[in-house]
Amino acid sequence: MRDSVAPSPGPRAESHKPSSIASRYPGDQFQDFPEWLRLRVDRLATGWLSAVLGRDHRSAPEQAPLLDDFLTLLVSMLPAAMGPHRRQLDPVWQSAAELYGSFGVARGLAAGEVVEEFQLLRECLIRMLIKEPPPSSGTSLFGSEVLRLNRFLDTGVTQASVGHTDRLFFDLFQGGGRTSRITPEVASEIRYQLAGIEEELKGVVGS
Repeated sequence: MRDSVAPSPGPRAESHKPSSIASRYPGDQFQDFPEWLRLRVDRLATGWLSAVLGRDHRSAPEQAPLLDDFLTLLVSMLPAAMGPHRRQLDPVWQSAAELYGSFGVARGLAAGEVVEEFQLLRECLIRMLIKEPPPSSGTSLFGSEVLRLNRFLDTGVTQASVGHTDRLFFDLFQGGGRTSRITPEVASEIRYQLAGIEEELKGVVGS
């Protein structure tokens, strides 16, 4: 378990427009689900952040950049989870999800609220799949990939809950019963841990 908690969003430009998708993957040639995900990472992260901020009225506005950085990092792992690096990515994903749960404690969230926030990513993905279904060579093939992605998200939900519980116990026994809060020191530590996770991710995907 990572002993800390917390993220940082900044303005994000959409790097891939629908027109670029059409020109790069004309017609039925666009069948690569990991690539479909990769081209939508920015929009998924933006939609997830919007959904989370729409529910959480307790967080201070200055926390939004940290939360944005956190959600962007988590979403950026999804394409790799559908590719050949899934096994190596699993521990990185689990560490990030645990840290998100720990971060939730500092934000004053209950365990159920952390789980609900993580589930919002699934909702954003479902909406995008309905609106922009990727062309596929077969329904069964596409369905199996969606199931793999769903299981990957389930792991994230579970680990976020674990991270939240572990942080509460740590605060109880090591912090004198005082719950963590997002102080500048906590935010700095979370950014440090996020940077470490990002480096681990780069080591997995080779970029």
